[in-house]
Amino acid sequence: RPSFRCYHFDDQSRFRVRVIDTWNLTIEDRGVFQGKFKVELPGRQYMAIQIKKEE
Repeated sequence: RPSFRCYHFDDQSRFRVRVIDTWNLTIEDRGVFQGKFKVELPGRQYMAIQIKKEE
């Protein structure tokens, strides 16, 4: 159960990040990132990360 996850996408595009708790059915918006970034996680089971490119 990691407490964070690092990502690196291209520096020109922006990505919206959401952390989804599939057990409690909640979605937490973590903001918009570009390039290299770190997403903090709660360190519990049944968590998912959604990363969607902003248009």
